[in-house]
This record gives sequence, C-alpha cells and structure tokens, in this order.
Amino acid sequence: MIQRPAHRGRGEEPREERASRLEGAAAFQAAFLMEGRDLKSVIDKVREKVPGFTEEQYRAAVGRGFATAIRRRREQRRYREEFAARARAEPLFHAVFMLRHFTDRPLGSPDRLGPFNVYEVLGDLHPPKAIEEAIAAADGLLEAGRRCDLSETDAVQRLSREHPGFIKRDYIEAVEYGWFLSR
Repeated sequence: MIQRPAHRGRGEEPREERASRLEGAAAFQAAFLMEGRDLKSVIDKVREKVPGFTEEQYRAAVGRGFATAIRRRREQRRYREEFAARARAEPLFHAVFMLRHFTDRPLGSPDRLGPFNVYEVLGDLHPPKAIEEAIAAADGLLEAGRRCDLSETDAVQRLSREHPGFIKRDYIEAVEYGWFLSR
C-alpha cells in the first residue's frame, strides 16, 4: 500500500499532489463514461475522491481522462486484433490456449473489451467440433495449472503427460499462472 506523507488535513496537502490525485481519479472514473455512466455521476465520484476543486477543474480533468480512455481503448483494440492474428497463425490447441488464457487472467487482461470468442477468431480455420475439443482441453490445462503445488518440481512434465497436444510454453504458462494465483 502506498503511504502518503502525513498531513493534518487535505487542505494542507501540497498542491502538486492534490492536482496529481485529481488527474488520477478523473482518468480512472472517465473510463466509465464509455460504459454508459453519465458525466454528472463521474464528476461527483471524482469530487468525492478529491474534494476542493471548481466545477470547471473537475470537468476539464474528466475531459482529459476521457480522451486518454479513448486512446487506450483504441490501443486495446489494436492489441487484441494483433493477438488474435498471432493466435490464428498457431496450431489449434496452442491458439485456443492463448485465447482462453488471455481471457482467464483476472489481473492480466489489459482491457475491458471482454473475452475472446474463440469461434469468431478461429471459426473459419477449424471445424466447430475441433474448436470445442480444444476449448475443453485448454480449460482443463488451465484448471490443472491452478491446482499445481508450489513444491511440485515436475509439474510441467506431469501436465504435458496428462494434457497432451499443447506446446511446451503452454504447460509452463499454466503452471506459472497457477503458482501466481496460489501466492
């Protein structure tokens, strides 16, 4: 947890720090405008987090935050398109693992655009039954990775025996992700 310097009250907080907190709160809250929240409630939330500014200052900060959110959303879409293109160039099991693992990561998914639809990304390359089997296999590998014990030294080898069809990197990622979640 980040510790702020002790001040007797917010009024004594250095101006630069207050301005920085305003920008941060505005940037965070402005992203909710793209999800349908109205401007007044966004400004009210920023005001609640960082009181003491004028209405114009809140509006300007939220405007800058909204511009940043739009830019990030474009970057996220471009990243997702590139990620999907990379997945399309891979063998089916690895491609599905990539897409499901991207979606599965609670902290690692870089956007709010939602999970990949594996059938949309790979449906023109593989029959639905093969995709369905690969989804079940990838989900099984991810779940097995979550259950790996931190003391298990041969987890990658065990998963490769129990969940055949993936590339070595998929087994390593499944184990590392499981260990990360168990910390």
